[in-house]
Amino acid sequence: MIVPMSKVAVVGPKRLAAEALAVVQQLGALHIDPELSAIPTSLPAEGPAPFHPAPPDENLLTRRAFYEGLLVRVNDMLECLPEVASRIPQLTPAAVIHSLHEVTDRHLRRWKEWCADCDKLRDEITQLTRRQDLVNRLNGLVERHPARGQVRLALELPGDAEWEALAGAMERMAGTVTVTAERKTVKGEVEVAVLCFPAAGHALVMEQLAALAIPEFDQPLVLDSQSLRLAWETGSKVLGDLTGRLTLLDEKRAAFAGRWRGIYLLAHDWLHAQLALIQARADLYETELCFWLFGWLPSPELPRLRGALKERFAGQVVVEEQEIREHDLARVPIVLRNPGYFQPFELFVRLLPIPTYTSFDLTPFIAIFFPLFFGMMLGDMGYGFILLVAALVTIPVARQQTLVDAAKILGVCAVYTLILGFLFGEFFGAVGRRFFHLPHLIDRQGSILPMLYFALSVGLVHIGLGLALGMLAAFRQGEKREGLFKLGSICLVCLVALIGFSFRVETLAVLTTPLLMVLGVLVPLLIFAGGFMAPLEVLQTIGNIISYARIMAIGLTSVLLAYVANQLAGAVGSIWVGVLVASLLHAINIVLGVFAPTVHSLRLHYVEFLGKFMTMGGRKFTPLGKG
Repeated sequence: MIVPMSKVAVVGPKRLAAEALAVVQQLGALHIDPELSAIPTSLPAEGPAPFHPAPPDENLLTRRAFYEGLLVRVNDMLECLPEVASRIPQLTPAAVIHSLHEVTDRHLRRWKEWCADCDKLRDEITQLTRRQDLVNRLNGLVERHPARGQVRLALELPGDAEWEALAGAMERMAGTVTVTAERKTVKGEVEVAVLCFPAAGHALVMEQLAALAIPEFDQPLVLDSQSLRLAWETGSKVLGDLTGRLTLLDEKRAAFAGRWRGIYLLAHDWLHAQLALIQARADLYETELCFWLFGWLPSPELPRLRGALKERFAGQVVVEEQEIREHDLARVPIVLRNPGYFQPFELFVRLLPIPTYTSFDLTPFIAIFFPLFFGMMLGDMGYGFILLVAALVTIPVARQQTLVDAAKILGVCAVYTLILGFLFGEFFGAVGRRFFHLPHLIDRQGSILPMLYFALSVGLVHIGLGLALGMLAAFRQGEKREGLFKLGSICLVCLVALIGFSFRVETLAVLTTPLLMVLGVLVPLLIFAGGFMAPLEVLQTIGNIISYARIMAIGLTSVLLAYVANQLAGAVGSIWVGVLVASLLHAINIVLGVFAPTVHSLRLHYVEFLGKFMTMGGRKFTPLGKG
């Protein structure tokens, strides 16, 4: 529900303004709104602007610039530091701030140097590990194909361009030394070029390779067991040294983060609080002797604010509750608070724009109708049991409140699915009736028209409730014609429904003519209240009700997919293959049975329902807090 709000003014001696703001901030319940200010009638009109906004304070502006600059650096430092366990120290914030002003830049430089060193070490370890793997693979090549009186070199070959460069170098050496090259893929992963040439031409070959300026050719591997063993041992020693240095750096960074992250968090929160106070000081109004602070707070918090100010200032600073006038209604910030069962469903309301203060909170209506629509669409005890288990498992382990709320909603929907599944006699489709002889009140597969009428009846109730709320909101805002139009729409929709039933039910056929006469009288009255477009709006409302037929259609789809799963399982021939096929199809049906009812139930609320009474465009409640 939308919490009742109070429009208040905090008044006191000008010398106590900063302390009063600190108390208000500690309470964290007052939404400051300087545009609410009105010159108090008790103040004299004579003199130079006796009631005016507080002028800028040079000291405050200087402090604000200092705090904002430091906050940027603190945020940069917090983005660098990993989220390790760190105790927030019990230190005086002012002392911490002055210390951080001196060391933050040095900490940032040091941390970036450590990060650069770590990245460099990781790159070297990655390259050396790859080379060690290549050495190991080439050793197997040497053992299978030993050299016969010639020198053999292995070069990594990333692509065709490197191979063409190597071929050009071989052509230049053709008159001096004979070099043969072969392109090999080592164990299907690494491509290398294997060069064979006489030992006398070793210096010339190395000179030509160096002239190519290709990094992969800088350190060719000599393909003999002794050289490869030496390369392996040297690489292992260097790799161990690099890994040890990286470990020491990681430990050093972890120790630094554990020591300083808590301090930077403390500074971050304190700086935010101080900047909020400085901004609030700019929203003050004052006279020669007094300060005035205007804003909103939830009405239940008003006694707490009065008590806190009375305890701190012994009556020198007071809270005056003011009348909320019609032109103030658009400025009232919105606070939504719903008890136990309803609270998780605020997750769906947060997806919408904020309602106005004179409108309604959609949460209770979603909490009542959303699970009902969900259960009507899915309506299977087996599926409901699986979803209930999933919700109960997720709630204790979920860390984010959003995920906890989603799991609670899923649990409620699972309970409705179990109840309606029992009424439909469905347990993984017809398995419950066949093997467990479950009773059923409604056979969804064979009762399409009754289910359609039931879905439309639910839509009539849902849309009728929306129109009734819209009528109430219109009368509450003084829009009498709009309220009469909503009332007429309710009567007209109900009248159309009764006329439809009179054509279907023989006992009501006698009422058809009187109902049509009443309809003829009601339409002109509706046009008078809502204008010439009123009949079209009523037709749109009837179309909204018809769209609730999707409840029946999606439920029937779920039933038929479960039926197909069971039929395929029985037609396979092998019991184990049948169980596997049925399980797979039922799993698909459960996934569809979660997403489709969720999407369509929300659509029925967002599109068909809330448009009948909800007015969007409210303001978010942002109280002066600690950060």
